[in-house]
Amino acid sequence: MKKSVELLAPAGSFQVMKACISAGADAVYMGLSRFSARAFADNAETGDYAEAIRYAHLHGKKLYLTLNTLLKEREIESEIRPLLDPLYAEGLDGIIVQDLGLMELLREEYPLLPLHVSTQAAVTGPGAALILKEAGAKRVVPARELKLSEIRRIKEESGLEVECFIHGALCYSYSGQCLFSSIVGGRSGNRGRCAQSCRMNYVLYDENGKRLNPKSQEYLLSLKDLNTLSSLPELVDAGADSLKIEGRMKKAEYAAGVTAVYRKYLDRCLSLIEKYGTTDPEVIHREGYRTEQSDEKKLFDLFNRCGFTDGYLKRENGKEMVTLNAPSFREENEALTEEIREKYIRKEHETPLEIHYRFAEGEKGVLSLSASLDGREFTSRTESDFTAEKASSRPAETSEVEKQLKKLGGTGFTAIRTEGSLEGDLFLPVSQLNALRREAVSALSETILQSYRRSLPEDRSGKILKREERKNGALSLRILVSTASQLDAALSSRAGSILLESTISEAEEYASLVRKCREAGKECILVFPQIFREKAIHWFDRNLELIRAAGFQGFLVRNLEECRWIENAALPGKLFSDYHLYVMNSRAKGFLKSRGIECCTASVELASPEIRDMKEPPEEILLYGRLPMMVSANCLVKTTAGCDRRNRTLILEDRMQNRMSAECVCRYCMNRIWNVVPLSLLTLKSEVERLPMRYGRLDFTTESREEAADVIGRFEGAYLDGKEVPELPEFTRGHFRRKVD
Repeated sequence: MKKSVELLAPAGSFQVMKACISAGADAVYMGLSRFSARAFADNAETGDYAEAIRYAHLHGKKLYLTLNTLLKEREIESEIRPLLDPLYAEGLDGIIVQDLGLMELLREEYPLLPLHVSTQAAVTGPGAALILKEAGAKRVVPARELKLSEIRRIKEESGLEVECFIHGALCYSYSGQCLFSSIVGGRSGNRGRCAQSCRMNYVLYDENGKRLNPKSQEYLLSLKDLNTLSSLPELVDAGADSLKIEGRMKKAEYAAGVTAVYRKYLDRCLSLIEKYGTTDPEVIHREGYRTEQSDEKKLFDLFNRCGFTDGYLKRENGKEMVTLNAPSFREENEALTEEIREKYIRKEHETPLEIHYRFAEGEKGVLSLSASLDGREFTSRTESDFTAEKASSRPAETSEVEKQLKKLGGTGFTAIRTEGSLEGDLFLPVSQLNALRREAVSALSETILQSYRRSLPEDRSGKILKREERKNGALSLRILVSTASQLDAALSSRAGSILLESTISEAEEYASLVRKCREAGKECILVFPQIFREKAIHWFDRNLELIRAAGFQGFLVRNLEECRWIENAALPGKLFSDYHLYVMNSRAKGFLKSRGIECCTASVELASPEIRDMKEPPEEILLYGRLPMMVSANCLVKTTAGCDRRNRTLILEDRMQNRMSAECVCRYCMNRIWNVVPLSLLTLKSEVERLPMRYGRLDFTTESREEAADVIGRFEGAYLDGKEVPELPEFTRGHFRRKVD
């Protein structure tokens, strides 16, 4: 049984890319200076990137472009094509994307370019993977929070290639679902500019004000670095096609050193699989797969935050994954880094080739080169510019000729076999042999590169977006509630729709809540959770008939997994998408609309001028609500006091004494950390109504009945009655007037 698994390494620059290839990477991922989820890495410019693609291909390796950020309207419509055209033509091997609108554009205009969906898209199950496959994706990078069983399901049910992180930094929040850096400092993780708020110290208090973590354990959101060296057999058995090392912000020594260690153990794992004809991890471990302490120490010395964790592969979450203490980094092991420099940085990778030659008196010489790369055979045949003549004195010897032909230093090739014939006593000038060798190497290189190149499609018109004709003016209010007391306040409002968080009650009570809304003359919509994984799916599966019987008129979804679940369940009702399904450009809205979404909520990272730029703007805007700074699989209660399996709302205090609500949603096993103050556009009615929106939404999370009623009254006065209403005591405008980087 022969198994092929890709080892994928990070590169923040061309130099790092070359080091990773030398260290054994099968593929490398690298960003451009624009639109990369590591915007502060030493990313390449377009010209450098084309050279990097050529370098990778000459060594039989792949290069993937990371373009995994959210794009604004003007960016996606005017900046993407000039960046991608030369790279697509050069044979770029794949592109890693987050933005749904970018996926639409790439499928239309670059049909041969493999699309890889980033972990930033927070794909947690086969439902979302299948939707993305239908949209043209070839590969998916699942959320890093998934267990082995969940990875296996995605692979088996979607048939997509699956790429899994195996080493490096872990985010506390689900990737792509963190607004912490964006809201606090204007540096968006969705735009590649995360300020790493999770690496700061925090204090956690319970509902009664009791402190839950000692001063020595204040780094509650800082996860240890991932290290899965001992779990490679389990990952391969689960169906991982590509094993990915994190670290585009790291130096060449780190990237190459980690790559070399994982190359050794992936080869060991694949060799045992081939030998014993099974991927069963028990067999592979029993028959010799084990890690050596010296290699574990290398990984530890290269970079480490307070120890390693194997992440979520075999657990839901846990205190053992969190650094707790201030992240302390190892001092550089100079001997190790010097060893890495000598092996992988100062010496570039060389592609093996075979040399075949023939020189005969009175004929032009022939030099053929052949190389096996990426499972393919490449050959070149080059004739000399000179005719071999009979030697007048000392004829050329085979050893001398072959010595000249094998001088491949600096070409990226090395000769592993040389054979040929000298027919007669020949005079073969060294300068002519060297020229022939250079021409032959150039011909072989061009043959290899040409096999990857593509022509741009003749029809580059793509989908022409036309501006929607939508009248500006008064908005219809919609209210999202999380508690029964908030619902009481909303029922007496003038809102046309009430959106019920699924955790507002048990499913048995849904019918009664829907009836109350309908009796009050309001549309009733069920709100699905931010993350839809096994526990949530099991709960919704178990309560499907109660949900169906309740009579909801629509459903607010926050991820693609929920879209597919609702479709499979054949639930009647309209579909609405929340701001967690990012709509930052018209093409993203088009993606969602084509998959049954009737109403989209604008991304909370858009400023009002950027919404006005959109040719097909979303229908809804958030007017009020605390924003979720993080949605996490890890649990603050479990990390501190220990899991007691009950929903709780705690207080998380930062070093500036700002206090955020931290909610444990035990039904779905996730935490939500809410911003200190709510977003409010209460006194910006004239600006909001210049936007072509239909709905304005008020979201209630931790508010009491009285607080919710006060907010509703103020917004009805301002937006429905045209009154001048005083702003809330504490609030933020979010990004409505402040463009996110």
